[in-house]
Amino acid sequence: MARGRFVALRLALLIPLVLVVAEGINRTPHPALLRYPAAMRAAQEPILVLPSGGSLEMSIMLWSTNGFPRIPNGLVTFVPAGQERIRSVSMTFPDPASIAALRAAGIRSVVVLPEWLGGTPWDGLPGRPINGLGISREQIDGTILYRLG
Repeated sequence: MARGRFVALRLALLIPLVLVVAEGINRTPHPALLRYPAAMRAAQEPILVLPSGGSLEMSIMLWSTNGFPRIPNGLVTFVPAGQERIRSVSMTFPDPASIAALRAAGIRSVVVLPEWLGGTPWDGLPGRPINGLGISREQIDGTILYRLG
């Protein structure tokens, strides 16, 4: 009789264990992350990623954990003056004034994400000429890498 109670007690304790395990199964959908741009692997730091601003900055900050390159991109509760200066001068990129200002800020590479340019000040950037500007442009897996030299 005692043996039967012991088996029943073990079975009774098994029920909460099964419930705890079942509750721990993750059924929450996970958001898709933006793919790390291949051009960032080839870029020399510091790297400016365009377009700059808005929620895209969160992905750019996440990408910066891959090797921790120096980037002027980022998202905080306020926009630092240095970051605002870089954003402002980059809106006409690539032109002599923006290239000179970015070089003065230490930027050596600009990575452009063409699919994100629509409706931003950088819309049409990939079609802007670079002849005579002393920079190079390379298309890498859907992104564009400008090397400022």
